[in-house]
Amino acid sequence: MLSEFNILGPPLDASADITSVPLLLAQITHFECGHVCLGVRLHHQVCDGFSASQFLSSWARLARRSIEMASDDGDSKVDVKVHHDRSLLRANNPPSPTDEHPEYQTHKRELPTSRPPCVSKIFSFTPSSIDDLRRKASSDVGPNHSRYEVLAAHLWRCIIRARELDTEQEVRFGMPVDGRKRLDPPLPEGYFGNAIFYGYASCKAGELAENSLSFAADLVKTAIAKVDNAHMRSALDWIASQETIKSIVPAYTPFIDFAMTSWWRFPFYEQLDFGWGNPSHVRIPLFAFDGIVGLLPSAAGSGHVDALVGLQASQMPKFEEYMRKA
Repeated sequence: MLSEFNILGPPLDASADITSVPLLLAQITHFECGHVCLGVRLHHQVCDGFSASQFLSSWARLARRSIEMASDDGDSKVDVKVHHDRSLLRANNPPSPTDEHPEYQTHKRELPTSRPPCVSKIFSFTPSSIDDLRRKASSDVGPNHSRYEVLAAHLWRCIIRARELDTEQEVRFGMPVDGRKRLDPPLPEGYFGNAIFYGYASCKAGELAENSLSFAADLVKTAIAKVDNAHMRSALDWIASQETIKSIVPAYTPFIDFAMTSWWRFPFYEQLDFGWGNPSHVRIPLFAFDGIVGLLPSAAGSGHVDALVGLQASQMPKFEEYMRKA
């Protein structure tokens, strides 16, 4: 599946020095059936999901306006609010972190030289199925949970159960958290860049597998709530205090941990009309990594969510079984 997706995107030498990698690559593929695919590669150090959505939406508006200009000779100007002031995310000098930051690590963990094959599959959630999960998570005495929290909790539990880890094994859940509105003062509207911080939760595999959905949802809620202004400012200082910033990565161990990124609220199906009409499908192809999940809006309509799940091929059938039992 990945090789099929790769031919829809511009070729890229991932082994090249990072300074020689283009910030943006795009490719249009025309099919004999008349359909068109736009494949885009964006450098993640330049923009996060919010900025990628902002860029693609603005590009589509400009493309549509160009087509309109050809027919009505109107004004080609498209008003796009973009802010590039990187000083808004500058660390203190000297840096003085106030929190511990176990959500980051300064070196990649040693991995086996031969890894088991991984596959990716799409699991679709309807608004009613997500509401069912919310009701299930709220059946115990405790706070209500958001749609994101119950989806993250549900997927995390199913993945850990499918892996059949030792009950005492520590397992972690990590998620990118957009700092734009969480910072004080918030970043200006249209801030373009990477304003992502990393949320973090952990427990033992046995606790996660044996406890209720609300237990896992509480862990996710607490992890998100911790990423407040003080924590993010501390994270900026902690990162700046490290010897080599390039070596810092999220604390994630394949085959044990779980990470999820969410793009489901981005208006891909409403705003990515480049003159050919709204897209029929929007996908992030590179998710055949163990324990990585990406949430995307679904072509089925508002409130529907597609989860792109990467897992070891041998564990995917067990995962699907646990998903069906929920």
